[in-house]
Amino acid sequence: MPKYDLTVIGTGPCGYVASIWAARCNLKVAVVEKSLLGGTCLNWGCIPTKILLHTAKVFVTAKNASSYGVNVGPVSLDFEKAFIRKEKVLEQLRNGINSLFKARKIDLFKGEAKILDKGLVEAEKERLESENILIATGSRPLGLPIFKFDKESILTSDDIMSHRALPESILIVGGGAIGCEYATLYNSFGKKVVIVEMMDTLIPLLDSELGKRLAVIFKNRGIEVATKTKVEAIKKTGAGIKAALSNGKVYNLEKALICVGRKFNSENLGLEKLGVKFDNGKIIADEYFRTNVPGIYAAGDVIGGVLLAHVASHEGMAAVNNIKGERQVVNYNAVPNCIFTNPEIATVGLSEQEAKANAGEIKVSRFPYSALGKAQAIGEAEGFVKIIGEVSSGKILGAHILGAHATDLIGELTLALKGGLKVSDLMDTIHAHPTFSESISEAAFNFYGKAIHII
Repeated sequence: MPKYDLTVIGTGPCGYVASIWAARCNLKVAVVEKSLLGGTCLNWGCIPTKILLHTAKVFVTAKNASSYGVNVGPVSLDFEKAFIRKEKVLEQLRNGINSLFKARKIDLFKGEAKILDKGLVEAEKERLESENILIATGSRPLGLPIFKFDKESILTSDDIMSHRALPESILIVGGGAIGCEYATLYNSFGKKVVIVEMMDTLIPLLDSELGKRLAVIFKNRGIEVATKTKVEAIKKTGAGIKAALSNGKVYNLEKALICVGRKFNSENLGLEKLGVKFDNGKIIADEYFRTNVPGIYAAGDVIGGVLLAHVASHEGMAAVNNIKGERQVVNYNAVPNCIFTNPEIATVGLSEQEAKANAGEIKVSRFPYSALGKAQAIGEAEGFVKIIGEVSSGKILGAHILGAHATDLIGELTLALKGGLKVSDLMDTIHAHPTFSESISEAAFNFYGKAIHII
């Protein structure tokens, strides 16, 4: 029976990163994966959606090329070719993970994992003796009784990624990050999109100004947005689906995509027999990612908390450090959240609503992309940067961006928030011209009433 210092179950952003980090820390590591390397993020979530969203952006840019003085003739979409490209990129990335495992002498076992006892894992017919076990099995799309998933007409976000043809019309249930990204995707390809969200705004967990502005942009582009609305009934028809909404509207569309949350992959691992504690399906772990059973750790989506790939990776590495005897906790106060709509959205720290409720006297500063030279130069002038700071100290409490390259710009603001910087530190930092990063500098200047390029 092979013996290991650590066996990791799952190869998503938490599992594969934790495995490589552990190997770099000179631990002997085994990994068990029942499906594709990379988990949901690489195969059905973060990466494939970004591949297709980039195709959509290229398509829209090509259609609008004449406005930049470039004549390209009739533009058409070959989605089959785009699908094949997506699959090639995913295969390349999966092979990359496998190569990293081999280079670090990490043993990969394919199949279902079962924890038979403390320190004993079964992977198909192989039994592994392991001093420590890290559960990094992630999450999957949540279903509700009203939605009868069939992989053809009523779909999860995992299901739809395997479809090689675009629907002519689609109902998207759930206006969070996943739903809004898919709304952007299908609208960019010229398809009819209806998006339904039961809360007051789109992306309701973020600063409300972002969701309200995004809804206006969506509507201007022909997307039907229904907030404060529920799906009361949905059924298959010969041509697709029929959905009745709480606002009285009824839609006959080709597909329905359900994006209403995530469910934790904690079942069928043998944890109940060992006495591991759960809370509504998520594994209970402390700040060091220890479960109540010695030697069994859990991190990433399966423990709940912040369900983001980059957070899962960070948690996986922290869990390994704690297995080594350190006492590392994760700082969740400076976690960037990125949504790849068009325009992009990125946020870190407190929303305006949270700051008003939990901080002292605050000030909110904004700078519009329309006043930014680079944004006007390339024709992407829709959006803004918003900084929230404490009046008494000038300390940065939160930052929010809606606009081109928001997901790349948020790194600077995340570092500033994590470092406890003041808004004046951003103002005093020279930002290159002409760049989108100048919007951060200008928003900081505006915090003190000194912005250069707005009245």
